[in-house]
Amino acid sequence: SVRRVGYRFEKSHIVLLRWPGVDTDGKPTEDVVLEGVKNLRLNFVTDDGRSSAIWPAQPTSANPLPEGIEIQLEVTDVGTLRRLIALR
Repeated sequence: SVRRVGYRFEKSHIVLLRWPGVDTDGKPTEDVVLEGVKNLRLNFVTDDGRSSAIWPAQPTSANPLPEGIEIQLEVTDVGTLRRLIALR
């Protein structure tokens, strides 16, 4: 079944939030999925391949979604983890 989920960066943890349904306003279940996170950075990849820390990168952008999202996590005893997720 479809469920509403979210993530939160809280102190040095990444927390997974799960609601019982899609359109639920109630309190979510919270589970720590990663500890020791020193820093979290998100960058959005524009149509021309540039990276931007905000979205939309330009207020006049006709595209509702970026080409991709780059996630960088700096984790204790691991180093920096980098993932690029294509959206289109």
